[in-house]
Amino acid sequence: SAACCARSAAPPTAVDCEAEGEVGGAVRALATPPEEFALGLAVSSGDDRMLRVWDLKRGASVLSQPAESAVTSLDFDASSGESLKVNEVLGLRLAAAFADGGWALYTVGVSRTNDKAAATVALTPALPRDAAPRHERRLTVCRFSPDGAWLALGCADATIYLHDVSPSSASLGGEVARCFGHSSAITHLDWTVDSYVLRSNCKGHELRFFDVPSGQQIALASACRDLEWATHTAVLAWHALGIFARGRDGSGVQAAARSPSGSLLATVDDLSLVNLYRFPCPKPEKPGAPNRHAAGGHSSPALACVWAEGASSSHETLLTAGGQDLCVLQWSLERRSHNRMMFGAATGV
Repeated sequence: SAACCARSAAPPTAVDCEAEGEVGGAVRALATPPEEFALGLAVSSGDDRMLRVWDLKRGASVLSQPAESAVTSLDFDASSGESLKVNEVLGLRLAAAFADGGWALYTVGVSRTNDKAAATVALTPALPRDAAPRHERRLTVCRFSPDGAWLALGCADATIYLHDVSPSSASLGGEVARCFGHSSAITHLDWTVDSYVLRSNCKGHELRFFDVPSGQQIALASACRDLEWATHTAVLAWHALGIFARGRDGSGVQAAARSPSGSLLATVDDLSLVNLYRFPCPKPEKPGAPNRHAAGGHSSPALACVWAEGASSSHETLLTAGGQDLCVLQWSLERRSHNRMMFGAATGV
């Protein structure tokens, strides 16, 4: 398999935090639109209750809008929108999970002004506030199903709530099922490509599988062995067993994401490092056969990472949220040859 080399070619530049309203807390959530649109946009948020849309090509904020509460997670609906034509407006659905137990759906309106440029034109609520039932505990993660019919909400009460978010549904926003089986707060969620199975991690270091839409736990994990997953954000799963150093308890890695090419797995951890591994990574690296390459840039434990399609025509781009350092860094993964890759300079978004 191909070797990887991760380094920071230059010191990270200072990030413009666009500090409108409250300042402080942490940047916790990142999301990028589906790759087929190649928009070069990203959305971030956190404890300051501000949703910010970024133009990754210019490294600048193009829209800032208050959220209802502190944001813990963001996710785009991969099924929303159609091919974007020049001078047409594209509507993409965005889900936000809040620290007060609430959640919301937004429509991110984007217009393409020429063949290469995209400009955000609006960020509007896509669901009435009373149609999104509030939960009693803090929501920790949200994920759309690949077909856009369901929204899974992981909660601090160790429950996953399934909501009907199909645009054609008469009960849009209604709760469909609850997934029980975890012993602690939910941390990560992944869907299969057919939207029938949900995979989850929790702070109790557990891996669980659930049937959708019934919400019933799939007790036999081996039954899910050959399923095809739409995303790979779970840090406790077969594909990521090798990301933990020997002797670690599995609590240091905060987030993971597979690259658009499918060949790499990126993680961020409590040591403020951004790490690259070959994908899948089922075994820890051995002496003489390294499989982990790390780069520094954040000054506090990083909390989120996501690959940004369309930010560069020739390079894969990774975004990382630094938590309490209030930074979002953009990393360029340069393919130098058929068997070498490296991080370019980390720049503030």
